[in-house]
Amino acid sequence: METQAKTSMFTGLAVRITGNSVIPVDALETILAANGHTMDSLVHNARVRLEQEQNEADKLRQEAEEEALKATEEYEKVLRAAKTQLAEAQKVINDTKATAQVHAVSADNIRKALEFTNHS
Repeated sequence: METQAKTSMFTGLAVRITGNSVIPVDALETILAANGHTMDSLVHNARVRLEQEQNEADKLRQEAEEEALKATEEYEKVLRAAKTQLAEAQKVINDTKATAQVHAVSADNIRKALEFTNHS
């Protein structure tokens, strides 16, 4: 009785199979029954496949997110190292400038002393 109620729910409907082919649902139910299936089992199988595909998609999305996180962490690590190297290079540049200024003052003092000695 319950099967008849479920079957009658589909009565009068048609299903597009491929291209322009349309088959009435009652005919489809007959074909399915001949092969040991029902509309319910067909719908159940489709839901199971959909769930499996959604699970696979979720798994792939999670893997992609994990890879993106790893890549971001690696990028941040490289960026920190580059900033450290840049700071060290800037310190060397500043130290070199300071040393050059000291040498320039010393050279200027030596030049002035030589000029004073030469004029005396």
